[in-house]
Amino acid sequence: FKKHFKLDQNASLPSRNTIKRWVKNFKETGSAKKRPPTGRPRTIRSIENVEAVRESVLQSPSRSARKHAIALSISDRSVRRILHADLKLHPYKIQSLYVHEMEVEVCIDSLESAVNACKGGCTRLELCSALSEGGLTPTPALLRAVRKLVSVPVFCMVRCRGGSMVYSSDEATLMLEEAADLVAAGADGIVFGALTVHGDIDVDLCLQVKKVCGYLPCTFHRAFDLLADPVQQLSVVQRLGYSRVLTSGGQSSAVAGSSVLKQLVQAAAAAGGGGVAVMAGAGIKSSNVAELVHITGVSAVHASARSARRMSGSERAHQVNMGSSDDTVQWVTDPDEVRAIVSALAHDEANNH
Repeated sequence: FKKHFKLDQNASLPSRNTIKRWVKNFKETGSAKKRPPTGRPRTIRSIENVEAVRESVLQSPSRSARKHAIALSISDRSVRRILHADLKLHPYKIQSLYVHEMEVEVCIDSLESAVNACKGGCTRLELCSALSEGGLTPTPALLRAVRKLVSVPVFCMVRCRGGSMVYSSDEATLMLEEAADLVAAGADGIVFGALTVHGDIDVDLCLQVKKVCGYLPCTFHRAFDLLADPVQQLSVVQRLGYSRVLTSGGQSSAVAGSSVLKQLVQAAAAAGGGGVAVMAGAGIKSSNVAELVHITGVSAVHASARSARRMSGSERAHQVNMGSSDDTVQWVTDPDEVRAIVSALAHDEANNH
């Protein structure tokens, strides 16, 4: 062997078994290199499974790793590997890593509101433009600026205009591009919803948006409240792969829709660990949030927590508006109201334990 390969006399030699393996590999494959493993590729720690475990933990942080495994139909060993290697969590200390079991999401459309919401203790931001229109798609530049100022997850609205939730093919193409731009700019999730002319969920368009987002979680927004039977349609949102639904229970406010919200929570629980999280929104205030959560059992709330601020300017500014609203008034997230919402929920949770 040394003579054939012109090796130094003191050179170390491969073992006899190694040489036999090289010869065998060469005869079978034409190469002495190690053969690739046979059988199905390992997919347990796929992006999809990692995201599924992450969402399951976020929804039920007090649940054990074994129960997460049962709910997701993934082996207990694999769930523990994902928790440790991918999510950097200790399976026995999941709950302690989440300061708020209850999620408090605040919708914002400015840098100042983003900072104020985080000062108040929110757990997530929904970034929009034009909240006066119910929230429209923000620019990637705004997203990047917000991410420099805050540390909480930032979900971005994708909605190209106000009004109807039924979109043309051109509008659909535009929103798919908007979603892709926001994902590339660093969005932690996307907020989207669309309906057909018959009043059902636009499954094709919603699925296309989810595919653009890849492993990022998606929230189905309040287009859900326009459905004739939201409880029945919750399973459609789940099949689309959306992680949560933002809803007022089909009413003008979450308080008014509390009975439907409770039904939605029960339907989600019946679906198991892979179910959709129900997030209550519309009219959420520090004065009503604790009672609403107690009645409905929702695991997340969504608020604007805004207050009006009169802007100084010339007399001319009071006579000429650039749009339909009063240009001398700016609506900004109130950190004290966000803090009061978080405090009310923490107090209610402490009393229930």
